[in-house]
Amino acid sequence: MKGILAARILRRALLTGIVYMVVMSLMRIAFAWHFKPQEVSLFDLGPSYIMGIRFDLRIAGAVTLFVWILGSLPFLNPYRSTVAKKFWLWVLTVTGIVFAFFYVADFAHYAYLKQRLHASALNYLQDAAISGEMVWQSYPVVRILLVMFLFTLLLIYLINKTHQWADGATVALSKPKKIITSVCVFLLLAFGIYGKAGQFPLRWSDAFGLGDAFSNNLALNPFQSFFSTLKMRNSTSVDIEQTKKHFSVISKYLGLGNNQLLHYERMLPAVDSLAQQPTNVVLVLCESFSGYKSSMWGNPLNTTPFFQTLCNQGVFFNYCFTPEYGTAKGV
Repeated sequence: MKGILAARILRRALLTGIVYMVVMSLMRIAFAWHFKPQEVSLFDLGPSYIMGIRFDLRIAGAVTLFVWILGSLPFLNPYRSTVAKKFWLWVLTVTGIVFAFFYVADFAHYAYLKQRLHASALNYLQDAAISGEMVWQSYPVVRILLVMFLFTLLLIYLINKTHQWADGATVALSKPKKIITSVCVFLLLAFGIYGKAGQFPLRWSDAFGLGDAFSNNLALNPFQSFFSTLKMRNSTSVDIEQTKKHFSVISKYLGLGNNQLLHYERMLPAVDSLAQQPTNVVLVLCESFSGYKSSMWGNPLNTTPFFQTLCNQGVFFNYCFTPEYGTAKGV
């Protein structure tokens, strides 16, 4: 009997990992189909798919190992206890919700910033009210929640179906076969989670060697991208020592004078010539308009010629500075 239960638990764990692997692969294809540049063919992205499979194997391997190890514990074995069955139902439901949330957030994040989901998105929680209002005004929130709900139901349905098939296992594993099978499966899962043969495991940064930005982003997995960048979440915080080191350069550029207080306040006298006649002032505020990418800061590609013309024919205020990274606080 123990041999049959061991076989069922192992099969249940493997099938769970396979379901997640298939779904993640389909999500990558959907990502490519929706976001790829027009000049790029889906078949040109083979290296990105291969790298993406390696990232997905890490997540699927971790899920498989999680289900296998916990399910092997007597008090969490779904074949021994009705409480354990309810526990696994809740675990799979919560896991499905988290999985759906990550992918929906990832798609929305890329649509907004052309970057896969990373941990810096947590910084928007500092202005939760503003960020929430922006999300409500920018995205079809109700439809997104409906998609998450349906996605979670589909994932749970697929997992439950595969578990029903696993429950029908009748071939018992003898003790020697159980040990050999367990060792082989564990080594395969460990290799899949490690990601590659080498001194270092597969890293988030390994995706950024595929030649172009879209191929790099396509290869990434939102879980890998998010958790690998957690340590860089606060990379935009103020470093006083670095500020002191470079403040003289910033002060000279902004015309702050020789102050030692590390502040950016400055007082400029009014220009009388502007007061002699009424002046039309047009404030242009562009979302994600990077100054260094524009023509006004010497970009040789002349990326914003019309805006450059406005600046040449008007008064261009180019000494504006904000220490904030997020758009809402920066504005």
